[in-house]
Amino acid sequence: MLIPSSFNPLPDVSGCYNGQIVMGGTVAQMAGALAQLSHCKFLGEAHYHINYPVLSAIGGTVRFPRDKNSQTHNLLYQTTPRSEFIAMMFVYSQSNSPSNYIRAELRDTASNSYSGSILDYGFQLSGEADLEGEVYNVSTAFTGVSAISAPSNTTPDPVRVLYVPAAYRNQLLNIRVSTFLTNLSSVHIYDVYQPEVTP
Repeated sequence: MLIPSSFNPLPDVSGCYNGQIVMGGTVAQMAGALAQLSHCKFLGEAHYHINYPVLSAIGGTVRFPRDKNSQTHNLLYQTTPRSEFIAMMFVYSQSNSPSNYIRAELRDTASNSYSGSILDYGFQLSGEADLEGEVYNVSTAFTGVSAISAPSNTTPDPVRVLYVPAAYRNQLLNIRVSTFLTNLSSVHIYDVYQPEVTP
């Protein structure tokens, strides 16, 4: 079934309340509108801004500290019943080192813990291969939105989306982001829109 993302008007009221059974094009319009709500408009997203001092002398540009070796951020994300793939965008600054990285993994939050079981060992954005930009300047990295099959890795993969197992959809999950010689300014998390699904 194709999932529309553009404006999709509901059927005319005069076509529904006429004392007759509604069928055909009217039902197709309603089904399309409902599919658009559940698979497009109600997809989840979260935005985390990691605070650093701002220098007013340079117009409010973010200033990153230069001496952070490693950091870990636990980002809570409420998945939806349709959450299958999670795309991420990172705004960061890096030091001049080929060993710097950003890693992300997906964890359960059972028992109100950040250290729940690992659901997806996730991915790693590595120094010279995936992280670009001038040293200590603000840069952006994105995981992409390509669908994957259920991963079986036990160490971080190259860049890809995170996979949410079916049993953990519509639950609060923890995305653990670890960095080395890389300072995050913000992390943006999105459910991936799938233009065609099997009902």
